[in-house]
Order: sequence, then C-alpha cells, then structure tokens
Amino acid sequence: MTQTGTRTNTAVVDADQDDPNAADNQASATTIVGAAQANLGLTKTASSDAVARGGIVSYTLRITNQGAQDATGVTLSDPLPAGAELLGITPSQGSCQPGPPIACALGTVANGASATVTIDVRATQEGALTNVADVSGTLNDPNIANNRAMAVTTVGPPAVAPEPRDCRVHATPHSLVAGRRTTVRMTAELLAPREPQGDVLVRLKGPGIAMSVRTGTSGSVRVAIRPARAGTLRITAPELGSCSVSIRVKPKPRSGTAGGGTGAGLTGRPN
Repeated sequence: MTQTGTRTNTAVVDADQDDPNAADNQASATTIVGAAQANLGLTKTASSDAVARGGIVSYTLRITNQGAQDATGVTLSDPLPAGAELLGITPSQGSCQPGPPIACALGTVANGASATVTIDVRATQEGALTNVADVSGTLNDPNIANNRAMAVTTVGPPAVAPEPRDCRVHATPHSLVAGRRTTVRMTAELLAPREPQGDVLVRLKGPGIAMSVRTGTSGSVRVAIRPARAGTLRITAPELGSCSVSIRVKPKPRSGTAGGGTGAGLTGRPN
C-alpha cells in the first residue's frame, strides 16, 4: 500500500443455485495504513568536560535509527557556539559542509543501524562552551524528543608554561688523579627563578664512581672520592635542572706515591 488512511477490502461469493441465506455471502477486512516512520535518535559526547583556553575538544555525534523503517534523507545540523573554532569534521557516511551551521547529509540510516560524525574544535573563550545539534530525516519520526543532543565543556584560563630554570654546579678541584683519594667540594644553586632551594641532591658518576649526596641547606657539600682510572667525573643536580660540571681524571703517575684502591669514595658531608 502506497497511501495512508483506512483501506477496506470486500469479497463476495455467488452461485447459479438459489442461496437461502445470502447475508453471509460477503466478507470485508479493514486495515489502517499509517505513514512510514523511522525513529531517529542523537547523542553527543565531548572528549573532555574541562579544557584550558586554546585546547582541543572533539565532539562525537551518534545518530541511531530505532525503526520501524530505514531512515532516508538523514541530515545533521550543528551551529557551533561562539568560542569554538572549527578544526575538522569527519562523518562515517555522507558528507558535511562547515557552514555555519555545520550541515551533514548522511543519506540513509538503516533500521537498527547508526552513523557517527566527529567534530574537532579549538576552545577560544573562557566559560561554558555549550554545543547543541539536531538530526532529522524525510520519514515521519514518532519521537522527536530524542532528535536533539547537547554537550557542555568548561573552558578555563590557558595553561601557564613553567618558568625556565637555570642552574649551576661548581666543583673544586678542577682535576683529579686516578687512584688518589681527594676531597671534592661541590656547590649547586638555582639561578632562575630565584627561590629558596634548600637541600639539593648531587650525583657523581665517573670511572669507578656512582654515588649521590645531598648538600644540606647550605647548597654545598664535600665528599672524598678515589677515581678508579682516568676519564671524566660528571656531577649533576637533577632536582634543579640540566646543569652539570665535569672534572677530568688524569692517569695515575707511574712514579706516583698515591695510595692504591679502586673503590668509590666516602659518604659526603654538607659544608
């Protein structure tokens, strides 16, 4: 049936002989033909409930068809709010135009099937970013209450980049001799930003040496070490930044009188 309304179908039976009861020779059936319909629904989710100004928000819009027929001529409309800069649109079917408003022609969504549209925006204003979208089709929709969806994202101040850190590590003496026990004095300080630095971790790594000491509140520490062989002793202060200092370890003189031993030095003490 191609038209809506009430349709009555009547059939009559007859014969050549006389029928003593012609009243039951006819029967009818009535059918009410309604309009073809498809119950479309729309949901929208945001990638984040909160984002800093300048951050990216991705909206996922899901269009469903709960029947009873295939939904034809399905369209999605999304007028982005102020404070949302459009970056991209990706539909799972059909095509979209940026508008404004964003308009997607999604074609047919079969009974029980779904389609998705992903919209990426940049949040340019602080406050509540409220995004509302609507879906519709050419067939009658018995429940239009679920044809609209909304997502709200709170946009806060932009993230503040940490102030660059500048530090310095100083050590004396400037050279060591392999196999010779020497007391090294080290100072670690934060040059920028200027702030109380307190106790600082200092690490030493070199030939036969791998140890960590703390400076105490003075920022300086002395430690007795005995390098195992020639090479380079590197001293760092990882809590302050990437600053470091290197001390050259010279080979043990052939005629030297320094004591033997190849182990690491003693535990340091704040100066």
